[in-house]
Order: sequence, then C-alpha cells, then structure tokens
Amino acid sequence: MKHVARKVNTMLITWEGWLYLREREHEERSETGKPFSEKSIARFKRNFDSYAKNGWKQIMEYDFGGCIGSPKNAWKEHRWTHWSINQMIDMLDAKGLPHKESEPIDVIDVYF
Repeated sequence: MKHVARKVNTMLITWEGWLYLREREHEERSETGKPFSEKSIARFKRNFDSYAKNGWKQIMEYDFGGCIGSPKNAWKEHRWTHWSINQMIDMLDAKGLPHKESEPIDVIDVYF
C-alpha cells in the first residue's frame, strides 16, 4: 500500500451550482440519458445541506467530470474525464451561477 500526500484546489458553490454540475456530469456519462428523479434530487439536496455551511459547499478539483464521446463503455475504455476547478468555474460562469474561492486542502491518496 502506498500513501501520497498532495494539495488539491477547492471552491465553494451553492446548491444550484452543485446540482448543475451533477446534472451535466450525469448527462455526459449516463448511458440511459434519463434525468434524475425528484426523489434523487431530494436525496442530493439533503446530502448537500448536511455538508454545506451557510448555503455554500466546498468541492474539490475532480469531484465532477464528464465523458469523451458516447457514454457506452466509456468507463471500461477510460474515456471518463475529471473537471479541474478552472473548468468548473468556466461552466458556472457560463450559466451565471455563483461560486467563491476557497483555500487548497491537503489530501492523502491511498494506492493498493
């Protein structure tokens, strides 16, 4: 087992921004193309609220991502992508959704 410590960029986003990124990720990666159910969105909202402070949740670089090409077999074919903080900021800005800068955090990756 190998442990690797590193710094990861972060930012703060609102529920609307979080849901937009989650839906965009799902749209790019989902083989079914079905939107989230109201039940799923309610579950996401409860989860968001449990981690958010004053309506803002901290996310890390690569928490969300998309897919290159068709989602069919994309995971097996290594075509899933992960979005950097700058890419997510650009997406949020294009939609007029708010975000705030946040300090990088230390994380430890564990490899087996």
